[in-house]
Amino acid sequence: RMEQILFLITIFSSFAFSGRCSDVCSRNDFPEGFVFGSAISAFQWEGAVDEDGRTPSIWDTFVHSSSGPNGDIVCDGYHKFKEDVRLMYDMGLDAFRFSISWPRLIPSGRGPVNSKGLRFYKSFIHELKRHGI
Repeated sequence: RMEQILFLITIFSSFAFSGRCSDVCSRNDFPEGFVFGSAISAFQWEGAVDEDGRTPSIWDTFVHSSSGPNGDIVCDGYHKFKEDVRLMYDMGLDAFRFSISWPRLIPSGRGPVNSKGLRFYKSFIHELKRHGI
């Protein structure tokens, strides 16, 4: 485990101090089976907090209790997921880990599933699979 962490720190350092990854390493420099991926949380990525039946989450309520930044728009992945998946594909990612916005999928916390929320996640997952991610 420690060797893997040191390896990743070394790779990160080489990126940070060299300018371009292509000048330093390629996929061939990583062990066979190494999975290149990225991750995001729904709150940081989706936005569209008041669209298609989504209700406020605990985080929405918390960040709106002051006049600071909030998650109303953020990266706008709800509207731009196809562009985002294309960027992941172009970067050569193999995997993408994401969280689900439960207020989008089950707005009341219990009870029926929001069909528009379900359609969004199905479309998003389909797009990931279509690009081999």
